[in-house]
Amino acid sequence: MKIAVLSNASAGVLAGMLRPRHEVWIPPGWGAWAETAASPPREMLAFAPAAIFLALDPAGRNPGAGGVLERAVASLESAFPYSEIFVLDMPALASETGPSFFDPRMAAVAGMPWSLAGLRAIAAEIDRFAGMLQGGVKKAVAVDFDGTLWDGVLAEDGLDGISPRPGFQKFLLSLKERGVILVALSKNTPSAVECVWSDPRMVLRKEDFSCLRIGWSEKADNLAAAARDLNISPSAFVFVDDSPAERERMKALSPGTAVPDFPVSPDGLPGFERMLSRRYFPRLRTAASSSGRAASYAAEAARRRAAEGLDPAEYLRSLDMRIDIAPARPSDVMRLAELSARCSQFNVLTSRRTAPEIAALAADPRHVVLAVRAADRFGDYGTVAFAIARIDPGARAEIVDFVMSCRAMNRRIEFSVEEALEKELSARGVETLFARRDSTPKNAPVENLFAEFGFETVRVSGPSAFYRRRLAAGPSPAAPCPSASPAR
Repeated sequence: MKIAVLSNASAGVLAGMLRPRHEVWIPPGWGAWAETAASPPREMLAFAPAAIFLALDPAGRNPGAGGVLERAVASLESAFPYSEIFVLDMPALASETGPSFFDPRMAAVAGMPWSLAGLRAIAAEIDRFAGMLQGGVKKAVAVDFDGTLWDGVLAEDGLDGISPRPGFQKFLLSLKERGVILVALSKNTPSAVECVWSDPRMVLRKEDFSCLRIGWSEKADNLAAAARDLNISPSAFVFVDDSPAERERMKALSPGTAVPDFPVSPDGLPGFERMLSRRYFPRLRTAASSSGRAASYAAEAARRRAAEGLDPAEYLRSLDMRIDIAPARPSDVMRLAELSARCSQFNVLTSRRTAPEIAALAADPRHVVLAVRAADRFGDYGTVAFAIARIDPGARAEIVDFVMSCRAMNRRIEFSVEEALEKELSARGVETLFARRDSTPKNAPVENLFAEFGFETVRVSGPSAFYRRRLAAGPSPAAPCPSASPAR
């Protein structure tokens, strides 16, 4: 991944540690981070980093006092509209690493205050954020009730005997407003919990949870059931529970789920909230279009209930699907990058494209980039898919990306996308369209995608299959859902 590192200390050694895994740009010299942010040089603009990291020593020159940091971030966001900007939490890294984070000798000799252990911690933090941009962002919080959302045990103390934790609940609500899915995971009698939702001391309400799994079953089983309801993986969850025993059971039974240690005292909750935000739910520009994600997952649960008793064709007709397919606009780019990072099931190559890469392809006349919006009678899916094709000499083109959110699968939207793509390519003189699918452990849903579109298999080599289709033969033979119509 292309990354830039700005620092008020020498960043050369840090850049060297990162370069085996990333393309790294740092400004010449050191310490001029604020000037670089205020007026990025041509070399940095041409580099077009996917992420820019600010690694600032609080004790160094211009560490961000007097609004300097805020102005620097605003300037970078303006100059790099498709890049993520991360201000590394150096105090948190220093606290986690311990006294060995700093080394005064390094400050004197190399112009930086960090020890080798500190540099490793900073590099690991940058790697972790880069991994999030390539598909590692968590999607949901599964939260316990007793001892977590409130002090006390509802079944034993009664409603008057519990004390809701408004600060922590406000934090969870803020995550929901940023697109994180909230799931209730509590060992309680469902009917006994109903009184809590009308308690004026509660910040969270029942409708803030996209899924409620309240009962006496194993919590790992309930989390797996919630994951199925929401059509996401258990590995997309962060499990928050005050019980060490429940946390250990979740680690053992659902190893992909993140299980952070809950503070033993309410005094530790502010630090716990900062840790959750930093490690699992950082503010990403690619998630700016995802504030309605919780509502969309609740709508998906309603769709599943509506599907009961209907055959697939009847169900599709009942949805009243509305689809809009158009060339990607600049306003679509961040959402398409988010889809590229998050989607693994319906992803023909599982390539992770950054926002600057997608923006460059959308502006390149040799490429066609289509963005897909969808809606039905239950609600608006938003932008759920994209396809990218590269036009080559000789009236040829190749599909180099075809990605769709799992929330939009099984709607036959992909046939409408393929038809629109072929129509656009034919209009540009393309006669033969090629495609490739790379098989992964997660993308089984696209195993037969191109065969269903009418492509012929050219060859199979290991996990890769190669396809070809003559566009003169017409659009895809499998028509889209009969009820599909342009999105309103």
